Formats: sequence, structure tokens, C-alpha cells
Amino acid sequence: MAAPITHIVLANKVFNKYFSDKDKADFYRGTVFPDVRYLGGIRRSETHFEDVTFFDVKKEDSFFAGFKLHSLIDRIRERFICKQNIYSLLPASRHIVEAVKLIEDRLLYSKVKDWKSVKDYLNNFSKEEFSFKVNRNEIEKWHGLLRIYFDKEPKVENTIEFLSKLKGFKGSLGELKFLMDRLDSNPKIREMVFKFYREFEILLEKEV
Repeated sequence: MAAPITHIVLANKVFNKYFSDKDKADFYRGTVFPDVRYLGGIRRSETHFEDVTFFDVKKEDSFFAGFKLHSLIDRIRERFICKQNIYSLLPASRHIVEAVKLIEDRLLYSKVKDWKSVKDYLNNFSKEEFSFKVNRNEIEKWHGLLRIYFDKEPKVENTIEFLSKLKGFKGSLGELKFLMDRLDSNPKIREMVFKFYREFEILLEKEV
């Protein structure tokens, strides 16, 4: 499962090639919406799909195309991470998954040049967001957290600050910082993250 910046970066990478018929604002809002569940009140199974295909994504309207792309990114990324055996490069910890996700966000942030537009999309809402069992206050809070998180290149401290606002995280922020520092200084991790970014279009096209 990828974190929000990585989701936007990958959606942005393939938007013009595969999804130029979609409304970009709705598509991007859809891409980041599924993880609103981290604020509580909604189950993962209500916003994520295990068997979604590239074809399923392309045939949807703008919001739900982004929404389903989210699940596809999560699946492709997890398969890549396991194949590269990235988790073996870190000491055993209950926070390895979170640490890898947040380091990906830090490394890939610069791949999007216009974060202002992305943040501006989150000043508004897609009507589809209100079709889920999430109240308006939670949706507004999620948009607000993302606008703050997208505002500048993430460092270890502000990625951890973002994570600390989510109800789903109940671990040790100190241990997470230790892992992220280890990841940040590991050239193998950096190369694997950028390799995934470079190969994402090829991996996406295989998901039919």
C-alpha cells in the first residue's frame, strides 16, 4: 500500500497517456480518497478492491477511475516491494511497512512539479465522496491534512507528523523515525524506489 504522495506521483505519471479523457481534479481526488479510512469509521474493504484491472480503471468516470487506480497502485507496488525483497534490508520491526511508504513519498515528491494545482483540487470536493459512509467533517479533515502534507518536500519529521494525525497508527514514532533514518541513508532503497517509478507504466499495462 502506497502513501498519498506516491499515489499522486504515479497517477500524475500516467494521466496524460491513459486518462486524458478524465477530469483531472476529480481523478486526483479519487486517487487519494480511499485512505480517508485512516481517520476511522470506514473499513478498508469499502474503499479498496483486490481484483481491479487496468481495464476496470479506464472504463470508469473521472472520480472512480482515480478511486480504482488507487487499489491497482497498492497491489502493483506491494508485489514489486516483495519481489525486490526490500523489507529484508531493515531490522525486524512492526513499523517497516509504514517506514517504507513514507520514504517513498519523500523520494518521489519532486517528480510532480505543480503541487499547487494538486492542493487546489483539494479545496473542492467530488460529489462521489459523499456517497460513502464518511461524514462531511471527516472528508474535509482528510482534504486539509493532505493539503498540508503536499505543501512541501517531506522530511522525516513532517512525514511522521502526518502519520501521527491518523487514527490507524498506534505505534512508536521514535522507532519509526529510527527506521526512516536507516532507509534514507540506504542507496539500495533509493534505487529500488526510483526503479519502481521508472517501470510503473509497464507494470500497470500488465494488469489486465
